[in-house]
Amino acid sequence: MEEMIKTLTDQVTEHGTKLAEHDVRINTAEKNISTLSEKVEDIHKIASSVELIAHDMSYMKNDISDVKEGQDELKTNQEDLKNKLLEVENAPDKKKASVVSKILENLLWLFIGGVAVYLLTQILPSIKW
Repeated sequence: MEEMIKTLTDQVTEHGTKLAEHDVRINTAEKNISTLSEKVEDIHKIASSVELIAHDMSYMKNDISDVKEGQDELKTNQEDLKNKLLEVENAPDKKKASVVSKILENLLWLFIGGVAVYLLTQILPSIKW
């Protein structure tokens, strides 16, 4: 009977030791679970932040597209204004060229008229001019 008691005592001691080891493992596992839970919360916060950033970037993309369209429109307007400015700057030259052209045309006709009168005076000397 003593042997049985000793065997039971040894088994109780062994189970007590295993129970203590299991308690240590359980406490370690609970700490690890707590740490993982905190990390999961942090990852969730990061994921939410990334989602917000992506959402904001889509708005920024639209804003950038609007700015590019505005720049294209301004570039077109600038080119139109440049052309108009060149027309205004060249208007006096065009007018001057037109006046010079008319003067040269009138001088040409005057010269032609003079030649015609000279020829007529040579052909018809009896007419008094």
